[in-house]
Amino acid sequence: MNYDVNTLTFQSGALGYVIDNSAASTLTIEGGITDSSATTETISAPVILGTTNSTTQTWTVDGTQLNVNGPITTGAGFAGFTKAGSGILQLGSTAKQFWSHYSSGRHAAAIGGRCIARC
Repeated sequence: MNYDVNTLTFQSGALGYVIDNSAASTLTIEGGITDSSATTETISAPVILGTTNSTTQTWTVDGTQLNVNGPITTGAGFAGFTKAGSGILQLGSTAKQFWSHYSSGRHAAAIGGRCIARC
């Protein structure tokens, strides 16, 4: 089953959720991610950035860490995301086809285990 959501939010009390790719599922995110949880959240399913227009989403990680291990692609045109917040965003897959921008401020991001912004 494939999932299409406007935004994905992990609230401050969220447990360590894992969104996996069982049954070859994909996760389409139209508007962004907010992770405020004190535990690490993981997305292993392939992520598609929007299908309706070419936009830049905001992925805010104010919690501990968000791991996105599945491939990230665009659904329509030129899509990407801005990482915000003081938490760590770990991108684990090497199969990525998206535009990304990391806004200034205190935050960290890594791709494939390599630090790319203030780790």
